[in-house]
Amino acid sequence: MALANIFHFNLLLFFIVLAKLSSHASPSVDFDDEEERNFFRIGKNGTDRRRAAALKKCVPGAECVKHSDCARKEGPPPRQLLLISGAAANARHFCKGIRVGKCDCTVCKMHRRCKNDRSCGGLIGSCRPSGHCDCYNAARKLYAADHLRGHTAKIAAYTQLCYMDTCENSDDCFGLPCLKGECVCATS
Repeated sequence: MALANIFHFNLLLFFIVLAKLSSHASPSVDFDDEEERNFFRIGKNGTDRRRAAALKKCVPGAECVKHSDCARKEGPPPRQLLLISGAAANARHFCKGIRVGKCDCTVCKMHRRCKNDRSCGGLIGSCRPSGHCDCYNAARKLYAADHLRGHTAKIAAYTQLCYMDTCENSDDCFGLPCLKGECVCATS
């Protein structure tokens, strides 16, 4: 019995120490130069895409939302690119991905319980006062009728947002994430 009490005491002590260690804030990071700072920034805010566009050269694996983000070169495309994608037929470099430059509507789940719009994937106005996500009505409130080409169905605005409109960031998607691809660069 005494061994069991000692074991429980040590286990409790271990969890207390672990909780104290995990509650400490991590130390701030001091970067030596701009190159190190940019290394940690890549991929989080599109820095690599802006840098590739500024340098007019393709950065393999860089984030992109359209082919021009990968700094196209003039000239005929390599044969293997013609086989991969019809969209890449006139590009030496291209943006590869699924539904690139479209809003990611899969994160807004209808009827999911929510406390705020972030619980519904970020779509503005999607968390109803009843505490459930309503993605279709939220999208309909964000679009004027003339943007929907005369369609009045409840899902028309959601379809417009998810499949027809293009985006470059989440602001273009009313809070939903914008799907990004990655640059594929020709080697010749």
